[in-house]
Amino acid sequence: MLATIFPEGRFSAITVVNRNQEPDVVEKLAVRLESLGAAHPLYGLAAELKRKVDASRQAIAALTQTITERKKAEAEEEIAQLALRRQYELNYLEARRTLGRDLAERLFPRVSGRSVAEDPTAPQD
Repeated sequence: MLATIFPEGRFSAITVVNRNQEPDVVEKLAVRLESLGAAHPLYGLAAELKRKVDASRQAIAALTQTITERKKAEAEEEIAQLALRRQYELNYLEARRTLGRDLAERLFPRVSGRSVAEDPTAPQD
Protein backbone atom coordinates (compact mmCIF):
# COMPACT_ATOMS: atom_id res chain seq x y z
CA MET A 1 0.00 0.00 0.00
CA LEU A 2 2.85 2.38 0.81
CA ALA A 3 4.33 1.84 -2.65
CA THR A 4 0.92 2.60 -4.19
CA ILE A 5 0.52 5.91 -2.37
CA PHE A 6 4.17 7.01 -2.52
CA PRO A 7 5.71 5.40 -5.63
CA GLU A 8 8.75 7.69 -5.38
CA GLY A 9 9.64 5.86 -2.18
CA ARG A 10 9.63 8.97 -0.02
CA PHE A 11 7.07 10.93 1.94
CA SER A 12 8.53 14.39 1.41
CA ALA A 13 7.80 14.77 -2.30
CA ILE A 14 4.96 17.18 -1.52
CA THR A 15 6.93 19.36 0.87
CA VAL A 16 9.99 19.85 -1.32
CA VAL A 17 8.32 20.91 -4.57
CA ASN A 18 7.73 24.49 -5.64
CA ARG A 19 4.65 26.12 -4.08
CA ASN A 20 3.02 26.43 -7.51
CA GLN A 21 3.50 22.71 -8.18
CA GLU A 22 2.20 21.46 -4.81
CA PRO A 23 -1.44 21.21 -5.95
CA ASP A 24 -0.44 18.93 -8.83
CA VAL A 25 1.54 16.63 -6.54
CA VAL A 26 -1.26 16.52 -3.96
CA GLU A 27 -3.80 15.80 -6.68
CA LYS A 28 -1.72 12.81 -7.79
CA LEU A 29 -1.71 11.63 -4.17
CA ALA A 30 -5.51 11.95 -4.05
CA VAL A 31 -5.83 9.88 -7.23
CA ARG A 32 -3.61 7.20 -5.67
CA LEU A 33 -5.78 7.18 -2.54
CA GLU A 34 -8.87 6.76 -4.71
CA SER A 35 -7.21 3.83 -6.45
CA LEU A 36 -7.21 1.95 -3.12
CA GLY A 37 -10.96 1.48 -3.47
CA ALA A 38 -14.01 2.81 -1.66
CA ALA A 39 -13.72 0.18 1.08
CA HIS A 40 -10.28 1.39 2.19
CA PRO A 41 -10.20 3.73 5.24
CA LEU A 42 -7.99 6.26 3.43
CA TYR A 43 -10.37 6.58 0.49
CA GLY A 44 -12.34 9.39 2.17
CA LEU A 45 -9.24 11.55 2.39
CA ALA A 46 -9.06 11.83 -1.41
CA ALA A 47 -12.13 14.08 -1.62
CA GLU A 48 -10.79 16.34 1.13
CA LEU A 49 -7.40 16.55 -0.60
CA LYS A 50 -9.08 17.50 -3.88
CA ARG A 51 -11.01 20.29 -2.13
CA LYS A 52 -7.75 21.56 -0.64
CA VAL A 53 -6.09 21.37 -4.06
CA ASP A 54 -8.85 23.51 -5.58
CA ALA A 55 -8.56 26.04 -2.75
CA SER A 56 -4.79 26.12 -3.14
CA ARG A 57 -5.02 26.70 -6.89
CA GLN A 58 -7.47 29.54 -6.34
CA ALA A 59 -5.17 31.10 -3.75
CA ILE A 60 -2.17 30.81 -6.08
CA ALA A 61 -4.17 32.41 -8.90
CA ALA A 62 -5.26 35.24 -6.59
CA LEU A 63 -1.68 35.78 -5.46
CA THR A 64 -0.42 35.86 -9.04
CA GLN A 65 -3.15 38.34 -9.99
CA THR A 66 -2.34 40.55 -7.00
CA ILE A 67 1.38 40.56 -7.80
CA THR A 68 0.60 41.46 -11.42
CA GLU A 69 -1.68 44.31 -10.36
CA ARG A 70 0.91 45.60 -7.90
CA LYS A 71 3.68 45.60 -10.51
CA LYS A 72 1.35 47.35 -12.95
CA ALA A 73 0.50 50.01 -10.35
CA GLU A 74 4.20 50.53 -9.57
CA ALA A 75 4.96 51.02 -13.27
CA GLU A 76 2.07 53.48 -13.64
CA GLU A 77 3.33 55.39 -10.61
CA GLU A 78 6.83 55.64 -12.08
CA ILE A 79 5.39 56.92 -15.35
CA ALA A 80 3.29 59.51 -13.49
CA GLN A 81 6.31 60.65 -11.47
CA LEU A 82 8.34 61.09 -14.64
CA ALA A 83 5.54 63.10 -16.26
CA LEU A 84 5.27 65.27 -13.15
CA ARG A 85 9.02 65.95 -13.11
CA ARG A 86 9.00 66.85 -16.80
CA GLN A 87 6.04 69.18 -16.40
CA TYR A 88 7.65 70.84 -13.35
CA GLU A 89 10.80 71.44 -15.38
CA LEU A 90 8.82 72.86 -18.31
CA ASN A 91 6.90 75.17 -15.98
CA TYR A 92 10.15 76.35 -14.38
CA LEU A 93 11.75 77.02 -17.77
CA GLU A 94 8.68 78.93 -18.95
CA ALA A 95 8.63 81.00 -15.74
CA ARG A 96 12.33 81.69 -16.10
CA ARG A 97 11.83 82.82 -19.68
CA THR A 98 8.88 85.12 -18.91
CA LEU A 99 9.60 86.28 -15.33
CA GLY A 100 13.37 86.06 -15.08
CA ARG A 101 15.68 83.79 -13.18
CA ASP A 102 15.34 85.28 -9.66
CA LEU A 103 11.55 85.22 -9.58
CA ALA A 104 11.44 81.75 -11.18
CA GLU A 105 13.83 80.45 -8.49
CA ARG A 106 11.46 81.74 -5.78
CA LEU A 107 8.40 80.24 -7.49
CA PHE A 108 10.09 76.90 -8.16
CA PRO A 109 12.49 76.07 -5.34
CA ARG A 110 14.90 73.16 -5.71
CA VAL A 111 13.21 69.92 -4.72
CA SER A 112 15.35 67.54 -2.69
CA GLY A 113 15.81 63.97 -3.86
CA ARG A 114 14.64 62.42 -0.57
CA SER A 115 11.76 60.01 -0.85
CA VAL A 116 8.66 60.22 1.31
CA ALA A 117 9.68 57.08 3.22
CA GLU A 118 12.87 58.81 4.41
CA ASP A 119 10.99 61.88 5.65
CA PRO A 120 10.83 61.62 9.49
CA THR A 121 7.68 63.79 9.60
CA ALA A 122 5.79 61.59 7.15
CA PRO A 123 3.26 59.15 8.65
CA GLN A 124 4.43 55.55 8.64
CA ASP A 125 2.23 52.64 7.47
